[in-house]
Amino acid sequence: MKAFWIVIFCLLVNISHAQSCDGGDQNKQHGCPNCDEIPFPLPGMPWDVPIVTPFDPNDILGPVGYADSRFVRAKSSLSYMIRFENDPDFATAPAQKVVIRMPIDDRYDLYSFRLGEFGFGQFRYQVPNDQSFYRTRITNTLDSLGVYVDLTAGIDVQKSEAFWIFESIDPTTGLRPEDALTGFLPVNDTAVTRFNDTLTKRGEGFTTFTLLPRQGIASGDTCKAQAAIIFDINPPIPTNVWTNTVDALPPQSKLKALPKASPANTVLLEWTAADDPQGSGLAHYDLYVSKNEGPFYLYKEDIDTTFYLFAGENLAKYAFYIRASDHVGNTEAPKTLPEAITTLGVVGSLALASPRLGSSYCAGDTLHIQWQASNAGERFALYYSPDEGKTFSLIQPEVSTGNTFAWFTPRDLTESNNALIQIRSLDDDRFVANSGRFSLFSAPGVELGADRQLLQGDSLVLSGKETAGLKYQWSTGASSSSIVVTSPGTYTLAVIDQNGCRSTDSVKISRSVSTIDPNFIQSFSLFPNPAEQWLNVQFNLRQSAHLNWFVQDTKGKLVQQGAMGKLSSGTFTQGLEINLLPAGNYVLVIKANNRRIASAQFFKVRK
Repeated sequence: MKAFWIVIFCLLVNISHAQSCDGGDQNKQHGCPNCDEIPFPLPGMPWDVPIVTPFDPNDILGPVGYADSRFVRAKSSLSYMIRFENDPDFATAPAQKVVIRMPIDDRYDLYSFRLGEFGFGQFRYQVPNDQSFYRTRITNTLDSLGVYVDLTAGIDVQKSEAFWIFESIDPTTGLRPEDALTGFLPVNDTAVTRFNDTLTKRGEGFTTFTLLPRQGIASGDTCKAQAAIIFDINPPIPTNVWTNTVDALPPQSKLKALPKASPANTVLLEWTAADDPQGSGLAHYDLYVSKNEGPFYLYKEDIDTTFYLFAGENLAKYAFYIRASDHVGNTEAPKTLPEAITTLGVVGSLALASPRLGSSYCAGDTLHIQWQASNAGERFALYYSPDEGKTFSLIQPEVSTGNTFAWFTPRDLTESNNALIQIRSLDDDRFVANSGRFSLFSAPGVELGADRQLLQGDSLVLSGKETAGLKYQWSTGASSSSIVVTSPGTYTLAVIDQNGCRSTDSVKISRSVSTIDPNFIQSFSLFPNPAEQWLNVQFNLRQSAHLNWFVQDTKGKLVQQGAMGKLSSGTFTQGLEINLLPAGNYVLVIKANNRRIASAQFFKVRK
């Protein structure tokens, strides 16, 4: 019984008018049943016939674009076609007036709208170029359709809406035909069935237009187009929504650097590239080449990998850059500078001439590193290894002039009999060279201490701390580890070990400005000098006295004082706690019974 009620419904809706059924959705599914697809029962045919929903011909088509997102370029002119049909499934009379309205999405440039071709049935017409508004009367339709057709098309800027108005005109009255069976868009051919498989498409029409995406649109933004089609006085039929995704930016690429010289006449070019995250993705690359500093030219286009084996002429210098394109035709801008340069068919070499195999050096010495390079680049890095190349430490990150470098070896380097120097080309990582193994010995230690002052008539002992196997050479000519000095001056000690490694140190002895009262004190000295926490005062007291001590800064200001108490005659060593004094120079004053008997030696306090 289902088919019976469907047939009754179809008879009710097929009255004499152009179609009035709602249009399709985004999936192009029509809202009304296709009655012509349901055959009346023939003998032996069951009554329970399935209902089939027909394809909606009123639609909009746009750029196919790339992939499912229909990617398009931001600067491309986007072409669209709106199709309309006086559907025989729902219409029994020609359409006299067809109005199409399409709101312009705000992601389009409203002022870029341009009209294109249009037509209906067997008729096709072209709007003059670069027109955003067009009005015409079509007269060559009179013989076949019995009417003229007026077209008014353009864009309503206030409403941001494009429109097309097709109207049938009675050539006699200049008005709309009074006969409801007269119009410019006849009922279309019957849908193809097993009884009818030919179509003339006399009841179909179309219009085309172009739009540009607006300035500043970003990759990933979408442009959407949907129109509404009105047949005579029927409700609007919405088309599907056509959506395109915009790719606004070109990809970026960069060739990897090449060695200055390549030994063969081929070189493998490799590069990296990336499209913007919301773009259509990388598609292909174009390789540009310059030979012997000549102009760049397109050498190979549409490369679909990120590498290319280039073959050239021996001893020719080639420069390269790459340009990337995405799937919608956004192409990287031409580059003004090469990204990689090399000369083909050149054999290079790199070798260290010094230090030599079996040579020896002392920590603290100046080691002269020398090398020879040919077509191995112009920039080099130098490294030191104490363990025959197992580990390396950087000596100099880059040397680019000459072929020698003076390395002042640190005094704290560990002794090694398996030391070597390595040189690496920064321009061509194929070139690395090691020196011969050499020995590096630690320098002997020597420390004469800080500069000191000498009281008038006093003496000081300078010592280099005697160690077996070491030789000592003083600037006075002495060869012992210690000397006694009684006069001011600069004293230098050189210490030489069994490997011939030599260390030196110097100390300056100056005359003290201290004074003593010989009636009370016979000798007077301070140590250590410089001092940190404690300062020791050593003196020979000739008679019993009550002693006090005072510390003054260099301006004579009293900064600390204390009492030694009553002492009898004799030799004494007193420790004075000075840890609260800041670093600087000071004068120590000793007084006996409030009488100045020693006017102090300068000393420094180290923190």
